[in-house]
Amino acid sequence: MYRRTRHYQYHEDRMTRAWTVEERKRLGERGHHPDIYPPELSKLRSMIVITDFESSTPVTHCFELYRTSRINCYSLLNQQQTLENTYWLEPGL
Repeated sequence: MYRRTRHYQYHEDRMTRAWTVEERKRLGERGHHPDIYPPELSKLRSMIVITDFESSTPVTHCFELYRTSRINCYSLLNQQQTLENTYWLEPGL
């Protein structure tokens, strides 16, 4: 590989510093560009509401799906009981 001259290295450093300043201005105080990276999502991913009209009075069931560390795997909260690591689509269904 060829050696860089002092003149070339001076201009490379100058351009790098200018690019860094421009990038910091573009990103702002938050450290990331708001259009590229959306804000952090809440842990509640979905809410399923089912109303059962088969009895004399309508009964409503609410299911809340919360984020877990696995893909397509949720913690399910059904009014009083909590089920951990519930798959959205069970294999074989």
